[in-house]
Formats: sequence, structure tokens, C-alpha cells
Amino acid sequence: MEDFEYPLAVCRDRYVTRVGGLSSLLKEGQIGFHFETLLSKTNLSSVREVLVEFPHKNKSSKSPPRPLFARKIFQIEPITDFHDSRLLAMASDGEVVFSSKSPIEAEVGEEVIVNLAIDRLSRNWKGKITNRVISDRFS
Repeated sequence: MEDFEYPLAVCRDRYVTRVGGLSSLLKEGQIGFHFETLLSKTNLSSVREVLVEFPHKNKSSKSPPRPLFARKIFQIEPITDFHDSRLLAMASDGEVVFSSKSPIEAEVGEEVIVNLAIDRLSRNWKGKITNRVISDRFS
């Protein structure tokens, strides 16, 4: 296995990496990681869904952070040798690759925080939160 520079573990469920590029080979809502990176440097290999944050964009914004249910959730797509070599090259040092169809405005080299805590929630977590809020308001 290679020795990758990224991602760097910040705490249990957060990793910092850089944007390696944008690709039309990924579907909207997918982010790509080099498969060997997932196995060697993270515990992302068993994770299906993640949130991403751009720390430098949030600092310049005066608006409060978006609530969890309003954030975009991404599916992890492991990038292997079976993918296009350009896609593999974008993630060659452990960087993350976004879909070119993604609504996120990401620049190559920009730092990004990958948060995998969302994957520990139950599959119907949005429905449960909505039901709880409605029952609290109308009871």
C-alpha cells in the first residue's frame, strides 16, 4: 500500500483532506476516495454516508451553521484501479473527488472536513426528528 498524505484524522469522526478535483464519472451526491486510503488511513471503509464542510468558507460567512437535516449528505464511492485513471490521479494522495454535477462549489486544493458521524444515525433519522418536532408542538 502507498503512504498517503491525506486524509488527516482530526477526531473520532472527522477527517481533513483536500479537494482533488471534480469528475463527471461520479454521480451527483457521490464523493470519491482512493480505495487504499479508505483502508489504510481511515475508518471510512465501512461508512456509507458523510457530511462535508469547507472551513474557510464558513469563517467568511456571517450566517449560522445549517441544521443537520438541511445539509447535503454524500455517498462514498471508493475509487479503484477499475475506474478511469484520471479519477484515480485526482485522489492519488488521499484527496476527495466531487461530482461535477454536485451543487457544491469546490476548488481544487481547497481544504474540506469529512464528517462521518451522520452514518451512525438510524436510516430513518430525518423522519424521527420530524415526528418528534410535530408531536412536541401539537401535544
